[in-house]
Amino acid sequence: MLHCPSESASDGPIAQPALPTRVDESLPPPVDYDCPRAIVTVTRDFDAAVLSPSHSHPRGELLYAEHGTLTVTAAEGNWIAPQNRAIWIPAGVTHVTRHTVNTEVRAVFIRHDAVPDLPEHCTVVQVGRLLRELILTAVRLPALYDEDGADGRLVRVLLDRIAVLP
Repeated sequence: MLHCPSESASDGPIAQPALPTRVDESLPPPVDYDCPRAIVTVTRDFDAAVLSPSHSHPRGELLYAEHGTLTVTAAEGNWIAPQNRAIWIPAGVTHVTRHTVNTEVRAVFIRHDAVPDLPEHCTVVQVGRLLRELILTAVRLPALYDEDGADGRLVRVLLDRIAVLP
């Protein structure tokens, strides 16, 4: 696993990586967390390496880079997701994200009641071919996708795959 625990967890500010990266104050992007759907998605491409300000989300987040590498830093540690990995960030966890040059971020925010028993701590997960294609398709769905149609079935399969992630 690519988890690097902190030497000591504290309630203080999260230490940011000592790498030459600019803080992008436009992060995190605006998200409609109140959307009446199980998932809300965001796509964002970064030409330069950037660091987000410290933030949290009211929904759990599966953070995936189609290209590039992601790092998440939270009070309990650091997680690195190279290609074919994603980082699970539970709702309410304050964190900082670092995106390397030419990173293509795909984020899936999951409503708390959509998938029971998701991890309560950040973790790196494997993204196989099926999950990758489900994520890449889900981020192209309309925000108010038809829950009873093909888009809703696709989202249910995505959530089923997320539910069984190691």
